[in-house]
Amino acid sequence: LAVSGGVDSMALAVLCRRMNRDFHNSKVKPRAFVVDHAARSGSDVEAAQVARNIAKLGIRSNILTLQWPDNVKPLELRDFESQARRLRYQALGKACRDYGIRTLLLGHHADDQAETVLMRLADGHTGSGLQGIKGSGEIPECWGIYGVQGSGGSEQRKAKEQRKRSVVQKKRQANNVRKGEWVGRENQETLVDIEYGGVKIYRPLLGFKKEELIATCLQERTPWVDDHTNEDPTLTPRNAVRHLLKDQSLPHYLQRNSLLAISERERQKTARRAASVERLFQACQIITFDARSGGLFIRFPLRGTGGDHVPPEYLKEQINRDSYRAADLLRRVIDLVTPLENVQLRDLEFAVKTIFPDLVDPASGKVDKGLPQESFTVGGVHFRRIRSPVPSHGPAARKSILDRRFAWVVTRQPYASSQDLPRITVPPAPENSPTITTPSGKTSTIEWSAWQLFDGRFWIRVRNHSEHPIIVRPFQEQDLNTFRTSLSQEGKARFDELLDVAAPGKVRWTLPVLAREDGQMLAAVTLGVGLEELQGKVTWNVRYKKIDLGERGWDVLVQ
Repeated sequence: LAVSGGVDSMALAVLCRRMNRDFHNSKVKPRAFVVDHAARSGSDVEAAQVARNIAKLGIRSNILTLQWPDNVKPLELRDFESQARRLRYQALGKACRDYGIRTLLLGHHADDQAETVLMRLADGHTGSGLQGIKGSGEIPECWGIYGVQGSGGSEQRKAKEQRKRSVVQKKRQANNVRKGEWVGRENQETLVDIEYGGVKIYRPLLGFKKEELIATCLQERTPWVDDHTNEDPTLTPRNAVRHLLKDQSLPHYLQRNSLLAISERERQKTARRAASVERLFQACQIITFDARSGGLFIRFPLRGTGGDHVPPEYLKEQINRDSYRAADLLRRVIDLVTPLENVQLRDLEFAVKTIFPDLVDPASGKVDKGLPQESFTVGGVHFRRIRSPVPSHGPAARKSILDRRFAWVVTRQPYASSQDLPRITVPPAPENSPTITTPSGKTSTIEWSAWQLFDGRFWIRVRNHSEHPIIVRPFQEQDLNTFRTSLSQEGKARFDELLDVAAPGKVRWTLPVLAREDGQMLAAVTLGVGLEELQGKVTWNVRYKKIDLGERGWDVLVQ
């Protein structure tokens, strides 16, 4: 539980206690994280009081004090709310990770929702932006933090999912170790596993108004703390909005109940559209996905539209809706490959018209479907159209939904010549590896570097028992000949085969490799090929970022 000490989070704590009391078989053992924003004097005293109040409910708690940069007065920051939000979620996420917690409950309520919708209206948002605060989702503000953002799943479940992989993977894996090359991967069941896990947040009180939460705390005789800075309408934009709603001086359409109705209406519309996009995604044929390079081979439906025979007077409106849905579909696909945290729908207009040429303004004339753009780049991803050598199959093919002529190869966009390349430095491990004890009581020896997100796609950690730092960086053209000459003839053949299959073309120059500080390449991380000089000194683990392949599961993975 994320607890500020206010009436909302204390009501949440009360209800969790009641759940344990009323459901005798409940295995839920809540832990409260009391956040001290450290933004004003006395906040630490209040946090300690909140922790004592939580203890009276029989709930364990920890105080998380936000760490602001030196010489910064938080309340004087122009973006104090956004900065506090970022630090708060990161502190909560790390605390959940350290205690092995995967579910974080937040106390946002209906009044918070109304405030959010009004603020978004004022900022000019429309459509799905007006659904406001979501009831659940991945924890925000934690991009690149291992064990918090889409990562850190248990080894037991990983092993179970790996057993579902195809027999082809296992056969290829059995042939990975050849004379003159060394696979420096620990746990050789697969070369590149897919990450999963992370912390999810839920907001179970969004359907309740603040007065209901106050009544709950009063009935349970549970005290709460009022943050008086929330009452100053000049301090933050949210405070100003809160004051306007409380004053009830706004028109009826902008008062709480009306704003909540707007939120619910947009939530339902967004849910229907998401379900429609998911059906369209399932109708796509993902021929293969190769986690070694993050490359995708996919066939799209012939058109991203909901139906034919639309009356002319409604055609433009239908095309606009279908274009929006097609953009959502493409973002769903791009998310499998992109190094970016977020891809904006507004950036996908050209991609939609290229892949679905039917979706154009009728006034602009017909599109020659035989001559669409053959390649383009968007959202950090490169699309390349090819004549498909793989016959379409499955229910979608039988209904003639899929494009039988063309498929698309979707890969990470090559690095620009002016772009700073991602780089991770792993120093040699100390001779006597230190031991740490986690808050949950587990003791472990630190031999590995911390998991780090490389290029927004690969989680990598290295155990470096050599005498020199190891660099993780992208594969470069000048590496190819020098690395190949360090392998045996059999090793070269194997390495060339892996490159041709897993990373054909320019996508190979985005693969992560290990290198020395002088630039000498030592290993191709995702291909599992390293020089013999690393044996006994350097090993590594690599996992592809968390992705959602839908109902098709892992059957399309190639390794």
